[in-house]
Amino acid sequence: MSNIKIYLQDFNAMDATNRRGFVSDWTLPRKFVLEYTSKHLGEAAAEEAFRIFNAPEEFLDEDERLVVQQYRGHSLSVGDVVQVDGVDYLCSGVGWTVKSDMGTIV
Repeated sequence: MSNIKIYLQDFNAMDATNRRGFVSDWTLPRKFVLEYTSKHLGEAAAEEAFRIFNAPEEFLDEDERLVVQQYRGHSLSVGDVVQVDGVDYLCSGVGWTVKSDMGTIV
């Protein structure tokens, strides 16, 4: 079991190059929106969170629908962070960039 925390990017924040929102930048401010438990580990748990936050409810199983019912804001997208057991997964344009105590792993 993994402890999952979701941090969504502030869409109005700008990165160092003055790009606004939905950019894959670790420095942009985010807000904590949800914590739940997953049966998946590591990147598989991040992928599950992405699916839960983006798929129509009719495509989710009962446990996933319970997570969605706790929070239904904007979808999980580029620049948002899924923290899995203390390891941060930054949603990139394609895949994830991982940041742990040892630094950033692409």
